Amino acid sequence: MSAYVPIDLHRHRSVVMHMAADGEVLGWVRLANDPEALVAEVMKAGEAPEVAIEATYGWSDDVAVPLPALTERFKQPRSGS
Repeated sequence: MSAYVPIDLHRHRSVVMHMAADGEVLGWVRLANDPEALVAEVMKAGEAPEVAIEATYGWSDDVAVPLPALTERFKQPRSGS
C-alpha cells in the first residue's frame, strides 16, 4: 500500500501516483476524468490514504469526488487564496 497519492488533474485525463512514505514512486496511471475511476485508483492505496491534488482548471466546482473527507478538504480554499 502507498502512503501518499498525488493526483494531477487535467481537463480530460489525470495522473494518479502512488508513493511510499520515503518518496519512492510505487507506480502511476493516467486515467480519464471519471470520478468512479479516480476513486477506485485512490482506494488501491488502502483505507483513508493521504491525497494531494494539483488542479489548475477550477475542478473544485466541477468535480465531486465521492470521498467525503477528500471532497470537503478539496473544496476549502487554501490559506492566502
